[in-house]
Amino acid sequence: MKKYSVFLVFVFAMLQSIIWSSCANIIPPVGGPRDSTAPILVKATPDNKSRNFKGNRIVIQFDEYVEVENTYQNVLVSPSQETFPIIDYRLRTVTVRMKDTLAPNTTYAINFGNSIKDVNEGNIYKNFTYVFSTGDRLDSLTLEGNVHVAETGLVDSTLIVALYNKFGDSVVAKEKPRYITRLDGKGNFKFEYLPKGTFNIFAFKDEGFKKYSDNSILFAFADAPVKTDQVNAPMELAAFVGEKREAPRTGSASAKAKEEKDKKFTYQINLDAGQQDLLKEMQFVFNKPLKQFDSSKIRLVDTSYKAIGGYRLILDTSKTRLTLTYPWKQEQYFKLLVAKDAVTDSTGAILGRTDTIRFKTRSEESYGMVRLRFTGLEMTKHPVLQWVLNGAIIKSYAMTTNQFNAKLFEPNAAYEIRILYDENQNGIWDTGNYWKKKQPEKVVSLADKKFNVKANWENEYEVKL
Repeated sequence: MKKYSVFLVFVFAMLQSIIWSSCANIIPPVGGPRDSTAPILVKATPDNKSRNFKGNRIVIQFDEYVEVENTYQNVLVSPSQETFPIIDYRLRTVTVRMKDTLAPNTTYAINFGNSIKDVNEGNIYKNFTYVFSTGDRLDSLTLEGNVHVAETGLVDSTLIVALYNKFGDSVVAKEKPRYITRLDGKGNFKFEYLPKGTFNIFAFKDEGFKKYSDNSILFAFADAPVKTDQVNAPMELAAFVGEKREAPRTGSASAKAKEEKDKKFTYQINLDAGQQDLLKEMQFVFNKPLKQFDSSKIRLVDTSYKAIGGYRLILDTSKTRLTLTYPWKQEQYFKLLVAKDAVTDSTGAILGRTDTIRFKTRSEESYGMVRLRFTGLEMTKHPVLQWVLNGAIIKSYAMTTNQFNAKLFEPNAAYEIRILYDENQNGIWDTGNYWKKKQPEKVVSLADKKFNVKANWENEYEVKL
Protein backbone atom coordinates (compact mmCIF):
# COMPACT_ATOMS: atom_id res chain seq x y z
CA MET A 1 0.00 0.00 0.00
CA LYS A 2 2.84 2.33 0.88
CA LYS A 3 4.63 1.55 -2.40
CA TYR A 4 1.38 2.22 -4.30
CA SER A 5 1.03 5.65 -2.60
CA VAL A 6 4.63 6.53 -3.46
CA PHE A 7 3.95 5.55 -7.08
CA LEU A 8 0.87 7.79 -7.28
CA VAL A 9 2.81 10.74 -5.87
CA PHE A 10 5.51 10.16 -8.49
CA VAL A 11 2.98 10.02 -11.35
CA PHE A 12 1.22 13.18 -10.11
CA ALA A 13 4.53 15.04 -9.96
CA MET A 14 5.42 13.96 -13.52
CA LEU A 15 2.04 15.05 -14.88
CA GLN A 16 2.32 18.41 -13.17
CA SER A 17 5.80 18.90 -14.64
CA ILE A 18 4.53 18.09 -18.13
CA ILE A 19 1.57 20.47 -17.77
CA TRP A 20 3.75 23.35 -16.59
CA SER A 21 6.24 22.67 -19.37
CA SER A 22 3.46 22.62 -22.00
CA CYS A 23 1.98 25.85 -20.70
CA ALA A 24 5.36 27.53 -20.80
CA ASN A 25 5.75 26.58 -24.47
CA ILE A 26 2.36 28.01 -25.43
CA ILE A 27 2.78 31.48 -23.94
CA PRO A 28 4.75 33.79 -26.29
CA PRO A 29 7.47 36.04 -24.87
CA VAL A 30 6.27 39.46 -23.79
CA GLY A 31 8.12 42.74 -24.45
CA GLY A 32 11.39 43.15 -26.34
CA PRO A 33 12.47 45.81 -28.85
CA ARG A 34 10.09 46.89 -31.61
CA ASP A 35 10.88 45.62 -35.09
CA SER A 36 12.22 48.66 -36.98
CA THR A 37 13.98 46.94 -39.90
CA ALA A 38 12.64 46.72 -43.42
CA PRO A 39 11.95 43.35 -45.03
CA ILE A 40 15.00 41.66 -46.60
CA LEU A 41 14.91 40.41 -50.19
CA VAL A 42 15.68 36.69 -50.17
CA LYS A 43 15.20 35.66 -53.78
CA ALA A 44 13.74 36.83 -57.09
CA THR A 45 12.66 34.46 -59.86
CA PRO A 46 13.94 35.15 -62.47
CA ASP A 47 16.94 36.85 -60.85
CA ASN A 48 16.98 40.63 -60.72
CA LYS A 49 18.74 42.03 -63.81
CA SER A 50 18.07 38.87 -65.79
CA ARG A 51 18.65 38.75 -69.53
CA ASN A 52 16.65 36.93 -72.21
CA PHE A 53 13.47 37.12 -70.14
CA LYS A 54 10.85 34.94 -71.83
CA GLY A 55 7.87 34.67 -69.51
CA ASN A 56 5.47 37.16 -67.99
CA ARG A 57 5.65 36.19 -64.30
CA ILE A 58 8.05 37.43 -61.62
CA VAL A 59 8.14 36.08 -58.05
CA ILE A 60 9.92 38.05 -55.31
CA GLN A 61 10.45 36.49 -51.87
CA PHE A 62 11.23 38.24 -48.57
CA ASP A 63 12.32 37.09 -45.11
CA GLU A 64 8.99 38.06 -43.48
CA TYR A 65 5.33 38.59 -44.28
CA VAL A 66 4.82 41.59 -46.57
CA GLU A 67 2.05 43.55 -48.24
CA VAL A 68 1.96 45.87 -51.26
CA GLU A 69 -0.01 49.10 -50.90
CA ASN A 70 -1.43 51.51 -53.51
CA THR A 71 0.25 49.91 -56.50
CA TYR A 72 -1.24 52.30 -59.06
CA GLN A 73 0.12 55.28 -57.16
CA ASN A 74 3.45 53.80 -56.05
CA VAL A 75 4.64 51.41 -58.75
CA LEU A 76 6.21 52.75 -61.94
CA VAL A 77 6.90 50.50 -64.94
CA SER A 78 9.29 51.66 -67.65
CA PRO A 79 8.89 51.51 -70.57
CA SER A 80 5.26 52.31 -69.78
CA GLN A 81 2.59 49.67 -70.31
CA GLU A 82 -0.81 50.01 -71.91
CA THR A 83 -2.17 47.58 -69.32
CA PHE A 84 -0.79 47.85 -65.80
CA PRO A 85 0.73 44.62 -64.44
CA ILE A 86 -1.16 42.52 -61.88
CA ILE A 87 0.69 42.70 -58.57
CA ASP A 88 -0.33 40.26 -55.82
CA TYR A 89 1.15 39.42 -52.43
CA ARG A 90 0.74 36.46 -50.11
CA LEU A 91 2.70 35.74 -46.96
CA ARG A 92 6.36 36.39 -47.85
CA THR A 93 5.89 36.56 -51.60
CA VAL A 94 5.13 39.33 -54.12
CA THR A 95 4.07 38.19 -57.60
CA VAL A 96 4.05 40.37 -60.74
CA ARG A 97 2.26 39.30 -63.92
CA MET A 98 3.01 41.41 -67.00
CA LYS A 99 -0.15 41.85 -69.09
CA ASP A 100 1.31 43.59 -72.15
CA THR A 101 3.30 41.77 -74.81
CA LEU A 102 6.93 42.55 -74.06
CA ALA A 103 9.01 44.15 -76.82
CA PRO A 104 12.11 42.32 -78.02
CA ASN A 105 15.59 43.44 -76.96
CA THR A 106 14.18 45.88 -74.41
CA THR A 107 15.18 46.59 -70.82
CA TYR A 108 12.26 46.90 -68.38
CA ALA A 109 12.37 48.39 -64.88
CA ILE A 110 9.65 48.02 -62.22
CA ASN A 111 10.11 50.57 -59.44
CA PHE A 112 8.01 49.70 -56.40
CA GLY A 113 8.58 53.05 -54.67
CA ASN A 114 7.40 52.79 -51.06
CA SER A 115 4.70 50.19 -51.71
CA ILE A 116 6.33 47.10 -50.13
CA LYS A 117 6.00 46.95 -46.31
CA ASP A 118 6.21 44.32 -43.62
CA VAL A 119 2.83 43.29 -42.23
CA ASN A 120 3.47 43.77 -38.52
CA GLU A 121 5.13 47.19 -38.23
CA GLY A 122 4.78 48.72 -41.70
CA ASN A 123 8.55 49.04 -42.25
CA ILE A 124 9.09 50.03 -45.91
CA TYR A 125 11.39 48.29 -48.37
CA LYS A 126 12.21 51.56 -50.09
CA ASN A 127 12.58 52.20 -53.81
CA PHE A 128 13.18 48.62 -54.84
CA THR A 129 13.60 48.32 -58.61
CA TYR A 130 13.36 44.99 -60.40
CA VAL A 131 15.07 45.01 -63.81
CA PHE A 132 15.07 42.53 -66.66
CA SER A 133 15.83 42.48 -70.38
CA THR A 134 14.12 40.58 -73.17
CA GLY A 135 17.43 40.64 -75.04
CA ASP A 136 20.96 39.52 -74.26
CA ARG A 137 22.02 42.83 -72.70
CA LEU A 138 20.78 45.42 -70.22
CA ASP A 139 20.54 49.04 -71.32
CA SER A 140 22.71 51.14 -69.03
CA LEU A 141 22.43 54.80 -70.03
CA THR A 142 21.33 57.37 -67.45
CA LEU A 143 19.84 60.85 -67.34
CA GLU A 144 19.57 63.00 -64.22
CA GLY A 145 18.63 66.47 -63.05
CA ASN A 146 16.53 68.51 -60.68
CA VAL A 147 13.02 69.99 -60.66
CA HIS A 148 11.95 72.93 -58.50
CA VAL A 149 8.79 75.02 -58.35
CA ALA A 150 9.61 78.17 -60.32
CA GLU A 151 7.54 80.61 -58.26
CA THR A 152 9.05 79.64 -54.89
CA GLY A 153 12.31 77.86 -55.66
CA LEU A 154 11.06 75.01 -53.42
CA VAL A 155 10.59 71.30 -54.16
CA ASP A 156 7.34 69.40 -54.79
CA SER A 157 8.32 65.75 -54.56
CA THR A 158 4.88 64.62 -55.81
CA LEU A 159 5.87 65.56 -59.37
CA ILE A 160 6.95 62.87 -61.81
CA VAL A 161 9.51 63.28 -64.60
CA ALA A 162 8.63 61.81 -67.99
CA LEU A 163 10.54 61.00 -71.19
CA TYR A 164 8.81 60.87 -74.59
CA ASN A 165 10.33 59.42 -77.75
CA LYS A 166 7.44 60.80 -79.79
CA PHE A 167 7.52 64.45 -80.81
CA GLY A 168 5.07 67.28 -81.36
CA ASP A 169 3.74 69.81 -78.84
CA SER A 170 0.57 67.90 -77.98
CA VAL A 171 2.16 64.49 -77.37
CA VAL A 172 2.56 65.22 -73.64
CA ALA A 173 -1.20 65.77 -73.35
CA LYS A 174 -2.29 62.87 -75.57
CA GLU A 175 0.20 60.06 -75.01
CA LYS A 176 1.64 58.21 -72.05
CA PRO A 177 5.36 58.78 -71.57
CA ARG A 178 7.89 56.14 -72.54
CA TYR A 179 9.81 56.38 -69.24
CA ILE A 180 8.82 57.76 -65.82
CA THR A 181 10.72 58.43 -62.62
CA ARG A 182 10.12 60.22 -59.33
CA LEU A 183 11.78 63.07 -57.47
CA ASP A 184 13.56 62.61 -54.18
CA GLY A 185 13.08 64.99 -51.25
CA LYS A 186 15.53 67.48 -52.74
CA GLY A 187 13.89 67.54 -56.16
CA ASN A 188 16.53 65.33 -57.82
CA PHE A 189 15.69 62.64 -60.37
CA LYS A 190 17.65 59.94 -62.15
CA PHE A 191 16.65 57.70 -65.05
CA GLU A 192 18.55 54.43 -65.27
CA TYR A 193 18.60 51.53 -67.72
CA LEU A 194 17.83 53.82 -70.67
CA PRO A 195 18.50 52.84 -74.29
CA LYS A 196 20.24 55.01 -76.82
CA GLY A 197 17.73 57.55 -78.13
CA THR A 198 16.42 61.10 -78.30
CA PHE A 199 13.76 62.18 -75.82
CA ASN A 200 11.70 65.19 -74.85
CA ILE A 201 11.63 65.63 -71.08
CA PHE A 202 8.78 66.97 -68.93
CA ALA A 203 7.70 67.05 -65.29
CA PHE A 204 4.13 67.31 -64.10
CA LYS A 205 1.75 66.49 -61.28
CA ASP A 206 0.57 62.93 -61.60
CA GLU A 207 -3.20 62.99 -61.19
CA GLY A 208 -3.62 59.33 -62.14
CA PHE A 209 -3.39 59.70 -65.92
CA LYS A 210 0.39 59.91 -66.43
CA LYS A 211 -0.30 62.78 -68.83
CA TYR A 212 -0.26 66.58 -68.76
CA SER A 213 -3.98 67.14 -68.29
CA ASP A 214 -4.42 70.93 -68.10
CA ASN A 215 -2.77 74.31 -67.44
CA SER A 216 -3.84 74.36 -63.80
CA ILE A 217 -1.37 71.71 -62.62
CA LEU A 218 2.35 72.11 -62.03
CA PHE A 219 4.28 71.46 -65.23
CA ALA A 220 7.86 71.81 -66.49
CA PHE A 221 9.49 71.30 -69.87
CA ALA A 222 12.99 71.28 -71.30
CA ASP A 223 13.73 73.71 -74.11
CA ALA A 224 15.19 71.03 -76.39
CA PRO A 225 15.25 67.22 -76.75
CA VAL A 226 18.06 65.31 -75.07
CA LYS A 227 20.17 62.45 -76.46
CA THR A 228 20.92 59.74 -73.95
CA ASP A 229 24.18 58.60 -75.60
CA GLN A 230 25.78 62.01 -75.08
CA VAL A 231 27.40 63.39 -71.95
CA ASN A 232 24.61 65.52 -70.48
CA ALA A 233 24.99 67.96 -67.62
CA PRO A 234 22.30 67.55 -64.92
CA MET A 235 19.11 69.10 -66.25
CA GLU A 236 17.31 71.91 -64.42
CA LEU A 237 13.54 72.05 -64.86
CA ALA A 238 11.30 74.80 -63.46
CA ALA A 239 7.69 73.80 -62.77
CA PHE A 240 4.90 76.36 -63.04
CA VAL A 241 1.14 76.63 -63.11
CA GLY A 242 -0.18 78.25 -66.27
CA GLU A 243 -3.64 78.98 -64.91
CA LYS A 244 -5.00 78.97 -61.37
CA ARG A 245 -7.96 76.72 -60.63
CA GLU A 246 -10.90 78.58 -59.17
CA ALA A 247 -11.98 77.43 -55.74
CA PRO A 248 -15.43 75.84 -55.80
CA ARG A 249 -18.22 78.12 -54.69
CA THR A 250 -20.45 77.03 -51.86
CA GLY A 251 -23.91 78.19 -50.81
CA SER A 252 -26.62 79.79 -52.87
CA ALA A 253 -26.45 83.33 -54.21
CA SER A 254 -29.62 84.29 -52.33
CA ALA A 255 -28.18 83.01 -49.01
CA LYS A 256 -25.00 85.00 -49.56
CA ALA A 257 -26.97 88.11 -50.44
CA LYS A 258 -29.01 87.77 -47.25
CA GLU A 259 -25.85 87.24 -45.20
CA GLU A 260 -24.31 90.36 -46.72
CA LYS A 261 -27.49 92.37 -46.07
CA ASP A 262 -27.61 91.32 -42.43
CA LYS A 263 -24.05 92.44 -41.75
CA LYS A 264 -23.59 95.68 -39.91
CA PHE A 265 -21.49 98.30 -41.66
CA THR A 266 -18.15 98.17 -39.81
CA TYR A 267 -14.42 98.50 -40.31
CA GLN A 268 -11.13 97.34 -38.84
CA ILE A 269 -7.91 99.31 -38.52
CA ASN A 270 -4.39 97.85 -38.64
CA LEU A 271 -3.09 99.13 -35.31
CA ASP A 272 -1.18 96.61 -33.20
CA ALA A 273 -2.08 96.92 -29.50
CA GLY A 274 -2.73 100.63 -29.99
CA GLN A 275 0.55 101.23 -31.84
CA GLN A 276 1.18 102.37 -35.39
CA ASP A 277 3.97 100.64 -37.32
CA LEU A 278 6.54 103.17 -38.59
CA LEU A 279 7.02 101.10 -41.73
CA LYS A 280 3.35 100.81 -42.69
CA GLU A 281 0.52 103.05 -43.71
CA MET A 282 -2.62 103.12 -41.62
CA GLN A 283 -5.44 101.18 -43.23
CA PHE A 284 -9.19 100.96 -42.68
CA VAL A 285 -10.76 97.75 -44.00
CA PHE A 286 -14.54 97.90 -44.44
CA ASN A 287 -16.83 94.88 -44.60
CA LYS A 288 -18.84 96.45 -47.44
CA PRO A 289 -17.78 98.57 -50.44
CA LEU A 290 -17.99 102.33 -49.93
CA LYS A 291 -20.23 104.47 -52.02
CA GLN A 292 -18.46 107.60 -50.85
CA PHE A 293 -16.32 109.01 -48.07
CA ASP A 294 -15.85 112.53 -46.68
CA SER A 295 -12.17 113.10 -45.88
CA SER A 296 -13.04 116.14 -43.75
CA LYS A 297 -14.82 113.85 -41.28
CA ILE A 298 -11.76 111.61 -40.74
CA ARG A 299 -9.35 113.80 -38.78
CA LEU A 300 -5.87 113.17 -37.40
CA VAL A 301 -5.17 115.29 -34.30
CA ASP A 302 -2.68 115.42 -31.43
CA THR A 303 -3.57 114.69 -27.80
CA SER A 304 -4.88 118.27 -27.43
CA TYR A 305 -7.18 117.80 -30.45
CA LYS A 306 -5.00 120.15 -32.51
CA ALA A 307 -5.37 119.33 -36.21
CA ILE A 308 -2.40 117.68 -37.93
CA GLY A 309 -1.80 118.24 -41.64
CA GLY A 310 0.25 116.44 -44.25
CA TYR A 311 -1.71 113.20 -44.44
CA ARG A 312 -3.76 111.78 -47.31
CA LEU A 313 -6.69 109.37 -47.57
CA ILE A 314 -6.78 107.04 -50.59
CA LEU A 315 -9.56 104.56 -51.46
CA ASP A 316 -8.50 101.43 -53.37
CA THR A 317 -10.26 100.07 -56.45
CA SER A 318 -12.27 97.50 -54.45
CA LYS A 319 -13.66 100.42 -52.41
CA THR A 320 -13.24 98.41 -49.20
CA ARG A 321 -9.77 99.63 -48.17
CA LEU A 322 -9.04 103.22 -47.16
CA THR A 323 -5.36 104.10 -46.64
CA LEU A 324 -4.08 106.99 -44.53
CA THR A 325 -0.53 107.98 -45.51
CA TYR A 326 1.62 110.10 -43.18
CA PRO A 327 5.38 110.38 -42.44
CA TRP A 328 5.25 108.69 -39.06
CA LYS A 329 7.98 109.46 -36.52
CA GLN A 330 8.79 107.38 -33.49
CA GLU A 331 6.99 107.60 -30.14
CA GLN A 332 4.40 110.23 -30.98
CA TYR A 333 0.84 110.23 -29.62
CA PHE A 334 -2.22 110.81 -31.82
CA LYS A 335 -5.99 110.67 -31.91
CA LEU A 336 -8.01 109.73 -34.94
CA LEU A 337 -11.55 111.10 -35.10
CA VAL A 338 -13.92 109.15 -37.36
CA ALA A 339 -17.43 110.60 -37.65
CA LYS A 340 -20.18 108.02 -38.10
CA ASP A 341 -21.27 109.68 -41.36
CA ALA A 342 -17.70 109.91 -42.71
CA VAL A 343 -18.41 106.95 -45.00
CA THR A 344 -21.51 105.38 -46.54
CA ASP A 345 -21.92 101.98 -48.15
CA SER A 346 -23.73 101.23 -51.42
CA THR A 347 -27.09 101.12 -49.63
CA GLY A 348 -26.53 104.54 -48.02
CA ALA A 349 -25.87 103.07 -44.55
CA ILE A 350 -23.43 104.89 -42.23
CA LEU A 351 -21.34 103.67 -39.32
CA GLY A 352 -23.03 102.86 -36.06
CA ARG A 353 -21.16 105.49 -34.04
CA THR A 354 -18.48 108.18 -34.03
CA ASP A 355 -15.07 106.81 -33.00
CA THR A 356 -12.12 108.40 -31.23
CA ILE A 357 -9.08 106.16 -31.69
CA ARG A 358 -6.03 106.83 -29.49
CA PHE A 359 -2.68 105.44 -30.57
CA LYS A 360 1.06 106.04 -30.52
CA THR A 361 3.82 105.27 -32.99
CA ARG A 362 6.38 102.59 -32.21
CA SER A 363 9.94 103.32 -31.12
CA GLU A 364 12.88 102.70 -33.44
CA GLU A 365 14.35 100.37 -30.81
CA SER A 366 11.49 97.93 -31.46
CA TYR A 367 12.93 97.27 -34.94
CA GLY A 368 16.14 95.62 -36.03
CA MET A 369 18.82 96.82 -38.43
CA VAL A 370 19.52 94.37 -41.27
CA ARG A 371 22.57 94.06 -43.52
CA LEU A 372 22.93 91.25 -46.08
CA ARG A 373 25.96 90.69 -48.30
CA PHE A 374 25.40 88.32 -51.22
CA THR A 375 27.87 86.10 -53.05
CA GLY A 376 26.85 84.71 -56.42
CA LEU A 377 24.08 87.22 -57.09
CA GLU A 378 23.61 87.60 -60.87
CA MET A 379 23.14 91.35 -61.20
CA THR A 380 22.57 91.25 -64.98
CA LYS A 381 19.34 89.29 -64.39
CA HIS A 382 17.68 92.03 -62.31
CA PRO A 383 17.46 90.28 -58.93
CA VAL A 384 14.63 91.05 -56.53
CA LEU A 385 15.06 90.16 -52.85
CA GLN A 386 11.90 88.61 -51.38
CA TRP A 387 11.37 88.31 -47.62
CA VAL A 388 9.04 85.41 -46.77
CA LEU A 389 7.09 84.52 -43.62
CA ASN A 390 4.94 81.39 -43.38
CA GLY A 391 5.13 80.93 -47.14
CA ALA A 392 3.91 84.47 -47.96
CA ILE A 393 6.04 87.25 -49.47
CA ILE A 394 5.84 90.23 -47.13
CA LYS A 395 8.51 92.54 -48.62
CA SER A 396 10.26 92.79 -51.99
CA TYR A 397 13.28 94.92 -52.90
CA ALA A 398 14.86 95.35 -56.32
CA MET A 399 18.61 94.86 -55.85
CA THR A 400 21.05 97.28 -57.49
CA THR A 401 24.15 96.02 -55.66
CA ASN A 402 25.09 92.79 -53.90
CA GLN A 403 24.19 94.34 -50.52
CA PHE A 404 20.90 94.94 -48.79
CA ASN A 405 20.65 97.45 -45.92
CA ALA A 406 17.63 98.42 -43.84
CA LYS A 407 17.80 100.64 -40.78
CA LEU A 408 14.35 99.61 -39.54
CA PHE A 409 13.10 96.06 -40.08
CA GLU A 410 10.28 94.16 -38.37
CA PRO A 411 11.78 91.60 -35.92
CA ASN A 412 11.06 87.92 -36.44
CA ALA A 413 13.05 84.74 -35.94
CA ALA A 414 11.63 82.81 -38.91
CA TYR A 415 12.32 84.86 -42.05
CA GLU A 416 13.15 83.05 -45.27
CA ILE A 417 14.54 84.81 -48.31
CA ARG A 418 14.26 84.18 -52.03
CA ILE A 419 15.86 85.80 -55.04
CA LEU A 420 13.61 86.43 -58.04
CA TYR A 421 15.44 87.01 -61.30
CA ASP A 422 13.00 89.51 -62.75
CA GLU A 423 13.64 89.36 -66.49
CA ASN A 424 10.98 91.90 -67.50
CA GLN A 425 11.65 94.11 -64.43
CA ASN A 426 8.01 94.37 -63.41
CA GLY A 427 8.78 93.52 -59.78
CA ILE A 428 6.74 90.28 -59.66
CA TRP A 429 7.21 86.66 -60.70
CA ASP A 430 5.85 85.77 -64.15
CA THR A 431 4.70 82.28 -65.09
CA GLY A 432 5.61 80.33 -68.21
CA ASN A 433 3.67 79.05 -71.20
CA TYR A 434 4.51 75.68 -72.74
CA TRP A 435 2.52 76.27 -75.91
CA LYS A 436 4.44 79.52 -76.54
CA LYS A 437 7.72 77.90 -75.39
CA LYS A 438 8.15 80.51 -72.67
CA GLN A 439 9.91 79.44 -69.48
CA PRO A 440 8.83 80.97 -66.14
CA GLU A 441 11.03 83.45 -64.32
CA LYS A 442 13.53 81.85 -61.98
CA VAL A 443 13.41 82.03 -58.19
CA VAL A 444 16.25 80.85 -55.94
CA SER A 445 15.11 79.80 -52.47
CA LEU A 446 17.18 79.76 -49.29
CA ALA A 447 14.42 78.03 -47.32
CA ASP A 448 16.92 75.76 -45.58
CA LYS A 449 18.21 78.77 -43.64
CA LYS A 450 16.19 80.94 -41.26
CA PHE A 451 17.08 84.62 -40.86
CA ASN A 452 16.54 85.87 -37.32
CA VAL A 453 16.02 89.64 -37.12
CA LYS A 454 16.32 90.78 -33.50
CA ALA A 455 14.91 94.06 -32.19
CA ASN A 456 17.40 96.82 -31.31
CA TRP A 457 20.19 94.78 -32.88
CA GLU A 458 22.51 94.93 -35.90
CA ASN A 459 21.58 91.75 -37.81
CA GLU A 460 24.26 90.94 -40.39
CA TYR A 461 24.43 87.90 -42.68
CA GLU A 462 26.72 86.65 -45.44
CA VAL A 463 24.50 84.93 -48.02
CA LYS A 464 25.95 82.55 -50.59
CA LEU A 465 23.75 81.57 -53.53
